[in-house]
Amino acid sequence: MKMLTVLLATWLVLAQGEDGAQRPPPPPSDDLSQIEITPEEIPLGFPEQEEFPEQREIDLPLLFRGEPRTIGVFSPRGRKPNCTGIFPCSRRPSLYKLDEFPPGRPTLGNLGNICAAGRKKISYGPWNLPQTSYSHLVRQGDALNSLETELGRCCHLPQNEKLPCSVRVWSDILGQFCTAELSAKTKPYYCCKLKGDTRQRCFQDAAPFPNYKFKGAAGGANPAGPQKLPELSFPPGRPSSANIGNVCTLRKFRPVYPASVLPRSGYGWFQRQARAVNRMENAFKKCCRTQDVGCARRGWEKSLTQFCKEEFSVKTRQHPCCKLDKTEDRHDCFAVQAPYPDYDKEVQLASLAEVTPSLLDTLCGQVTLLTKQKHIPALVKNITGPCCSLLGEERTQCATEAKSEFITTLCGARRRSWKDPENCCAQTEEGARHNCFNLKYLTSVPLARAGQPLQPTLPAK
Repeated sequence: MKMLTVLLATWLVLAQGEDGAQRPPPPPSDDLSQIEITPEEIPLGFPEQEEFPEQREIDLPLLFRGEPRTIGVFSPRGRKPNCTGIFPCSRRPSLYKLDEFPPGRPTLGNLGNICAAGRKKISYGPWNLPQTSYSHLVRQGDALNSLETELGRCCHLPQNEKLPCSVRVWSDILGQFCTAELSAKTKPYYCCKLKGDTRQRCFQDAAPFPNYKFKGAAGGANPAGPQKLPELSFPPGRPSSANIGNVCTLRKFRPVYPASVLPRSGYGWFQRQARAVNRMENAFKKCCRTQDVGCARRGWEKSLTQFCKEEFSVKTRQHPCCKLDKTEDRHDCFAVQAPYPDYDKEVQLASLAEVTPSLLDTLCGQVTLLTKQKHIPALVKNITGPCCSLLGEERTQCATEAKSEFITTLCGARRRSWKDPENCCAQTEEGARHNCFNLKYLTSVPLARAGQPLQPTLPAK
């Protein structure tokens, strides 16, 4: 009994404050409204938890070189953080890649920026990356850091060796990144599921800063900033016998929209349109084996029908074509509104008459000549082979000389290998001969170039 009395007295003392006043009872453990947490008290990584139906998102204040910095929403792939405790829950998609990843492929167009003195370079490490549960972000940061180091070494090489070195280290480092991704138990970065040139094109197309002009010096991931939407041509034109050639021939030049280029939040209308384009292009893939117009038409209709279903699943304003009652009327509406009904957006007319830096930027990029005149592709190959690895005036001079030598050879040793309906080779003076080639053969050469606003466009044939 005495022991019970002592325990009771002790409990009464602990329940009172220093002034003897009765302390209020503690709040229930599930009532978070009274819990105040300072930024310094929030741990960087999420604790290891079981999977839950929702994901949490927090903005974590970090210090970078003595200054506060917010790194956005982190969520480990393959594991959903717990929605209990001090962290709020959200249905926004989790961040799965760094803002500067993947890096752009080095080209003649961006090599000047890569090797520019004083260029802002990204840097990742413990100071701006979580150290637990986010190994995929660490692998991306390591790849970016390694690339910057190796590119710096390439930039100290002679001019004609800088680009080959830069392309080689870009390819090697991303190959090492994919090896690490595929060896992990979590879901790998989607480009790593591809192989060879297809994998490299995937990384190249997904690069958010292909020109190496980064927003900040130290990287970091901040989804709160404004996001520039990629160009999207919607609605797509109705496939027909008149445009099926362009539908299939130019399919590899038309963009698709992986999750990495879509906005993380908001812009639902854009996401739905992009998904419709992706479904349609995927349908075209099998139809173009035989250029089956009926197959392409069905794929187009099915993609837009699904698009309208998604439009009506949200409360925001729907596309006007989806509001029509009959399916046929909806399809006719989309066909009329298509900005490029002939699928010729990626086609442009280029003049090879005058060798200019902008022309060489085009020819040295990813282009396909659409002309049926066999000597034109041979001329372009004669220019791009020896000259595209050069820069500035040296490249322009090389291309001018290569063009002149090719015309001389074409009218000499290779005179019988092609038809000359304009009789340019009959001109005795070299200047007159070159002017004839420029005017009759090289003024308007059709070519396809990916991702460019093209004017004028060619009609479908």
